[in-house]
Amino acid sequence: TRFSLWSDAVSAVCAAAAPFFAVRLLQRGDVVRLFGRFVSPAVVRTIVNRPALARAGGRKRKITLLFSDIRDFTALSETMPPDRLVSFINEYLDPMSEIVLNAGGTLDKFIGDAVMAFWGAPLEQPDTAARAVDAALRMKKKLNELNARWEKEGGAPIAVGIGIHTGEAVVGNVGSRRRLDYTAMGDAVNLASRVEGLTRLYGVTILVTEATKAELGDRFATRFIDRVRVKGRTKPVEVHEVIG
Repeated sequence: TRFSLWSDAVSAVCAAAAPFFAVRLLQRGDVVRLFGRFVSPAVVRTIVNRPALARAGGRKRKITLLFSDIRDFTALSETMPPDRLVSFINEYLDPMSEIVLNAGGTLDKFIGDAVMAFWGAPLEQPDTAARAVDAALRMKKKLNELNARWEKEGGAPIAVGIGIHTGEAVVGNVGSRRRLDYTAMGDAVNLASRVEGLTRLYGVTILVTEATKAELGDRFATRFIDRVRVKGRTKPVEVHEVIG
């Protein structure tokens, strides 16, 4: 009959289309699994709708990188039993991660107690420096709240250092067939990490490079600290403290 012919035709079309939709769903699932750990749900939705952003390989982007680290964490960890240490780190990293994601940042990785994040990839953002510095100030404020609570519970307060730099880096999916991470690589990454290390030397919480400061305009109050020659660079770099 005409109906059975139409039904057979529809079945044939559905059967032919099924592999396509299966591949499409798999691709969407891969994107969610890969980026869901690093960026906010809103960014994941954008990437799902723009698959080219998740393609394999790297690309060079101007980004702003943030490194934060707990000072004297090794000594602190030796005073805590293992279960309390894990609980403490989770209490610290959870709100710090939320601050990065809420500021539109990409949470690259945790290195023990350290946080590495960046802005400007996978989605381009015109105000990466301002977003990163705003996140750093919110992290500092949140730490003050955590310290107040920990002291009430009989714990000791902690201090962190945050280093921020804006520059070109290669960003992309890096890893093996079993595990891929979306990360940034290059001299800009190394410099941001070095700047974080300088916070201890100068006794400040947030340091930015001159490249980041140039992007900020007059939105944030900063103070010139020094011109330093960091490891791996011959040209001195200006660093500035972010006050508020």
